[in-house]
Amino acid sequence: MCQANLFRVPSHLVSHSGRYSIVSALILLILVGLPGCDKQAEIHSYRTEKPDQVRAKNQVEPAASNAPAKEAPAMASPAKPAEPVRMLAAIVPQPEQTWFYKLTGPVAAVQSQAEVLAGFITQVEYKDGRPAWSLPEGWEQREGNQFRFATLIIPSAEGPLEMSVSGLPTSGDEVTQAVDNINRWRGQVGLGPIASADLTGATDDLSSETSVRVVAGDRRIYFVNLVGTQQETGMRPPFAR
Repeated sequence: MCQANLFRVPSHLVSHSGRYSIVSALILLILVGLPGCDKQAEIHSYRTEKPDQVRAKNQVEPAASNAPAKEAPAMASPAKPAEPVRMLAAIVPQPEQTWFYKLTGPVAAVQSQAEVLAGFITQVEYKDGRPAWSLPEGWEQREGNQFRFATLIIPSAEGPLEMSVSGLPTSGDEVTQAVDNINRWRGQVGLGPIASADLTGATDDLSSETSVRVVAGDRRIYFVNLVGTQQETGMRPPFAR
């Protein structure tokens, strides 16, 4: 609270006639002391809008005619049925290496090569554990890679066919190894497995579908003729060839 700067006037200076002068002086002193009082600070308050309110006021929506039209999601095309394929393949066990020949392609085109293929594989000789052959007319040999010994290109009315030739170390029982690889091939065209006993009654005819032919002589050759649909399978050595 503000206090006035007051002082007392000595009594000997006060007279009856000067009483009014003293009162006037006191009032003047009070008025002079008032400017020394502290003024109470004024408090101001402000009101601000939230960001979403400011955005709503200032955002301009595009005209309906200029707004991009929303496209309906594209409908997935139905999957195309898988085309049937034929696989002609052969397994030729040797003391150190077992050799695998496999030709896969259109059913009719591959079947037209069945007897030529069987004759070629039967006549292949193995020197130092590696196949040595004379190619039929029109066939072409291409270099292999880490997964195959060679690739043979065979002409046909429906276009060139590709036969892979690969080798793996011979291990375990011959029939068991043959059945394991035949079943892997059968799986690649959507067919179920066979048992070792099924090789006992194998036919000697490569013209029939889904057949196994065992040729016995100075060496045993396991031929297979399979018809099915190509399956999506990853390469898993040693059988996926």
